[in-house]
Amino acid sequence: MSVTLTSKHEQLRDLILAEIARLELGPGDRIPSRPFWREHLEVSNDTVDRALRGLIAEGILIARTGSGTFLKRALPPAQATGGAAQTRVLDVLVPRERETLQESHSPHVWWGRLEGIAQACRERGIATALHFINPYRFTTPEELLAAIGPFHDGAVFLHEDLALRLEAEMLRRKVPYAVVSPYRARANGIGMDVTPAYRAALRHLRAQGRTRVAFLSADPSAPSSHLAFVEAAAAAEGLPLARVYWCGQNPAAALDRLLGGDLKAFGIDALLCRTDRWAFEALRRLREAGVRVPEDVALVGCDDLPEAAQTVPALATIRMPFEAGGAAAVAAVARLWAEKKLAFEYRNVAAEFMPRASALG
Repeated sequence: MSVTLTSKHEQLRDLILAEIARLELGPGDRIPSRPFWREHLEVSNDTVDRALRGLIAEGILIARTGSGTFLKRALPPAQATGGAAQTRVLDVLVPRERETLQESHSPHVWWGRLEGIAQACRERGIATALHFINPYRFTTPEELLAAIGPFHDGAVFLHEDLALRLEAEMLRRKVPYAVVSPYRARANGIGMDVTPAYRAALRHLRAQGRTRVAFLSADPSAPSSHLAFVEAAAAAEGLPLARVYWCGQNPAAALDRLLGGDLKAFGIDALLCRTDRWAFEALRRLREAGVRVPEDVALVGCDDLPEAAQTVPALATIRMPFEAGGAAAVAAVARLWAEKKLAFEYRNVAAEFMPRASALG
């Protein structure tokens, strides 16, 4: 479930051990065959084989040619059945089909949240059950529930669309859950507070002598546009936006307007971009037009993709707390377990401004 194979197979290892515990198998008992794990965990044969080989290498399982795979020794205490030490299983619901996740326009968002969840679950000894599912393929909550299967001890929704359709059933079944990055402040929500990071970015730009800042944004009606946050930050810092550009997936038309005359007409000396990818494209286009970054125009992105620190000049950016959001969701559900509650108040994790060479004087 992580961006790395190691983390993914550690998660699968925990799921297999949790299921063995549920089946109350003891040393010498044969564990279910590969088809069972493939269907139960919704993973490929190769993924199952790697996880089982890892457990064999640990000395927990043993393979006998022609007979199957057997439990070699008693499970570690965290996976033992009975008592409070029994492993809890957290359902993680991703609102995309597995094969399309990497093809989305923001795969780093999903992988970042999943990495945060993976790390937090490892630290707490929680097993996970991943569900990659497109909610729009199902007409009713009943159809969606049938596709997901039985819930375990708790759930984390990586998108509010899934939660809105299922939370009534979650509450009826008394299953604790958290919703990562909801559209609005709401109960059981883990949001991202980006205004302080934008304030820090604008404060930094003003300290560098920048006075005419433009913002390259998405559709202003979309919650993900960040326009309201940037405008609030600009007002708080006394540095109103000189120009706002709207674009879809491709910033080309907006950059055409910027470079076609707006840069000089509005005296723009700094550009904030809603995504790092748009900032990369802006850097390329500015360079082609003979506009120097940061001497003529300071440039700031948003996301802090790995490539941001490798550009020339290195891209200043807003580091979005994707991993921290996933980890906070796990912590919230774990607290609900401990307190025997079903709801918690909305809370935020903070983004961070990363000053780099593209926004220096």
